[in-house]
Amino acid sequence: SFNNFIQGVEMTATELKAVLQRNGVSEVQCEGAIFDPNFMEALSSEPTNDVPPGHVARVFKKAYKLHDKLIRPAQVVVAKKPE
Repeated sequence: SFNNFIQGVEMTATELKAVLQRNGVSEVQCEGAIFDPNFMEALSSEPTNDVPPGHVARVFKKAYKLHDKLIRPAQVVVAKKPE
């Protein structure tokens, strides 16, 4: 059934994440963090009170490191002060 298919895909994704972590791949947490151009690419900015200006309001693509080396920067939207 479709539910079994979904469960199988979720199990595969979980196992893949575990294999990547065991081999030194880790996610860089960006949501709510201060914008850091070393790990992030700003796609745009948006006025919001949810997070302080200059912090990440939304993440489109997560950042990943292999040990200490960045292998993919995050694509984010940066908060700015509402007018």
